[in-house]
Amino acid sequence: MRPDEGGRLKAFVVPHDPCGIVELRATLDVWFRDRLTSIEVPRAITFGPSLPTNGLGKITDWIIT
Repeated sequence: MRPDEGGRLKAFVVPHDPCGIVELRATLDVWFRDRLTSIEVPRAITFGPSLPTNGLGKITDWIIT
């Protein structure tokens, strides 16, 4: 991560149903709480239609929203 993003994990999620993001976020919050330690839980979750790529089509980092 970049220094301005801090030292915690971040996640990028590509949902099958983009209309269900609110429910998906709630489900992920429960899943994280039940299965991960507090330090393992991503600090930020970003949703998008596909993984971000650079000009060469390679998966790249993304801005935390």
